[in-house]
Amino acid sequence: MPSNTIINISDLESVSVFKFNADRSKVAVSPNDSKVNIYAISGSNLKLESTFTEHSERVTGIDWCPKNNRILTCGADRNAYVWNLDKSGEWKPSLVLLRIDRAAICCSWSPSEDKFAVGTGSKLICVCYYEVGNDWWVSKHIKKPIRSSVLCLDWHPGSSVLAAGSSDFCVRVFSAAIKETKVKPVPTPWGEKTSFGAVFAEFRNTHDGWVHSVNFSPSGNRLVWTSHDATVSCADVTSGQPATYLHKLTILPFQTCLFLDEDTIICGGHNNSPFKFKFDGKTITFVEDIDKKITPDKAGAQEQSAMARFKNLDTLAQAGAVKSTAQKTTHGNTITCLNRIDKSKFASSGLDSKIVIWSL
Repeated sequence: MPSNTIINISDLESVSVFKFNADRSKVAVSPNDSKVNIYAISGSNLKLESTFTEHSERVTGIDWCPKNNRILTCGADRNAYVWNLDKSGEWKPSLVLLRIDRAAICCSWSPSEDKFAVGTGSKLICVCYYEVGNDWWVSKHIKKPIRSSVLCLDWHPGSSVLAAGSSDFCVRVFSAAIKETKVKPVPTPWGEKTSFGAVFAEFRNTHDGWVHSVNFSPSGNRLVWTSHDATVSCADVTSGQPATYLHKLTILPFQTCLFLDEDTIICGGHNNSPFKFKFDGKTITFVEDIDKKITPDKAGAQEQSAMARFKNLDTLAQAGAVKSTAQKTTHGNTITCLNRIDKSKFASSGLDSKIVIWSL
C-alpha cells in the first residue's frame, strides 16, 4: 500500500513550485508570489532559513542542482537568477542575461549542471551557460519552429537534448549542445545532430490542448507529456523512429507528470490526487489513484431524529442526512508540481500549501 509523509507549510497559503536539495534536508518553495523561501526539514517540520526577494513579479520556476548546490529561479519579471551559497552561509544571486521581452515561465538545470534552460513567453527557449570572464550567465536562443509560449521543459540524461512543451499544442525535442561548455554531446536515439537548436522531433496534440508538463524517462528513450485536452501522451524511440501513444482521460486535466522508472508514470493536477499509469511500449494503461481516500465523517451518515430531518428540509431543502464535507484526499487543492526522488518515491505540492512525499 502507498504511504505518505505530509509537510504542511502553515505560514503559506499555497505552493506553486518547489525543489529539494540533494539529501532532501532543505526545500526551496515559491508560495505563488515573488518570493522564494528556503526551509530546513526535520521530519514533517520546517524551519525558515532564508527568503529570496530579488524577483519583482511571481516566481514561475525553481530548480536546485544536487552536485553544485546552486538554486535556479525564474519569474514573470522576465528575469532568472542563479543563487550560490557563500562562505558566510548567505545565498547570493548571479546575473542571468536572458534577453527576453515576456515572462520567464519555467526553468531546468541540465544533468551536467553546467547549463540550464528557461522557457519563456517570447516564443523561445533560453539555454544559458556561465561566462567566467564576465562573471555572469549568458543565453543562446532556440526560436524556430516555436510559435507560442514555452510552458514546460525537461533535459535528456545526456545533457545535450532538450524537450519543450508549448501553448501551440506541440512538444518538440531539440539539440541543446553548446560548444562553450565542457560536456561534449553524444549521439542519442533522438538524433545525432549536434548543431544548436536542431529539431529532432515534433509531436502535435490531436485534440489541440496546450502542454502542461513534459518528462524524459531515466534512460532518455521515452518522453511523457500531459496536456489541457485531458490526455497523457508518450513518445518512444527505443526501436528507432519515434512512435507516439495517447491515453484519453475521463477526469480533469493533469498539470504535471514524471517517469518514476522506464514503465511507471505519475501524474497530478486538478483532481487533487496523484495517479499512476503504466507504459509497456504499446499502450498507456491507468493503474490506480495513489491517494488512499480519507473516510468521511460517519456522523453525517448517521440516522437523524425527526426534528433534525425537518430542520434540514426547512433550511437546506434536504430530506435526508447532511452530506459530509470532510476532505477526501491528502491534498485539499490542485497538485501543482511533482518531483522524482527515486524509482519508488516522489513528492507533490499543492495549492493547499502542502508538500507530500509518497512511497509506493
